[in-house]
Amino acid sequence: MIITNDFVLLNNPKTGSTYCRKIIKQLYKDMPRWKVHLGLTLDEKYFLELKSPNLSFPDRPKNQHGRFSQIPKKYQNIKVVSVVRNPYDKLISAYEYKYHLKRRPSPEILEKARISDLEKISIDQFVLINSISIEMQYPSLQGKEVGSQTIRFMEMFFKKPEEAISKICTEYFESRAYKSDMAVTTFFDQRNLKSDLFSFLRSVGNYDEEQLILLENTPAINKNKNRTPSEQFVWSDYSKSSVQYGERFLFLMLKDMGFNYDSI
Repeated sequence: MIITNDFVLLNNPKTGSTYCRKIIKQLYKDMPRWKVHLGLTLDEKYFLELKSPNLSFPDRPKNQHGRFSQIPKKYQNIKVVSVVRNPYDKLISAYEYKYHLKRRPSPEILEKARISDLEKISIDQFVLINSISIEMQYPSLQGKEVGSQTIRFMEMFFKKPEEAISKICTEYFESRAYKSDMAVTTFFDQRNLKSDLFSFLRSVGNYDEEQLILLENTPAINKNKNRTPSEQFVWSDYSKSSVQYGERFLFLMLKDMGFNYDSI
């Protein structure tokens, strides 16, 4: 995560938040050194990039994908921002980026999924790996058909994730009871990421306008240049249902926040 005296950025994987991090880091790097201090006052600019323990996978090293619950207490009253993305596109992006090779599943998960060659798995096998991982982490979710994206979203953006996840049921979301458990967060839409980000930066901080204009010309970061658009992707019934039904609660939360993603 990135912490400034204007906001905290939570880096939501596979949404474009790496681009946000790049812009914000450059914004502070370009400032005169005397304007950036490791202290928080009304008239000084504060910047800190913080890596946090991976709570979902404790055996993995610290990384930049911290949760709201991991924001140090003295910064929890600062505005929190992040990015959201169409769950269909996010699944394809993670699969084609070969996230399963960069964050290799445990041997137990691979055995349960009956996968011997991780290099050549199908989208269905990728979905299955994620589902098994979630059910091993949260045994109470077995049989509830709750998608991995929904759980990772709750882990990142809810004040007490494990407690909220234990409440998962249709009534919890349809009654909007979940809202009292979710942290107040400003989300940028990945489809309009550049305009959302720069509009936000202009609204919250006294940043140099010439510098912002220069940064607006920074090209987007695309680590997966050959990703297939969701409407052209070859979906099986299983992989399509894993998003359409499995992430039904995530779609509801996103819709409540004004993000309407059409079904494929």
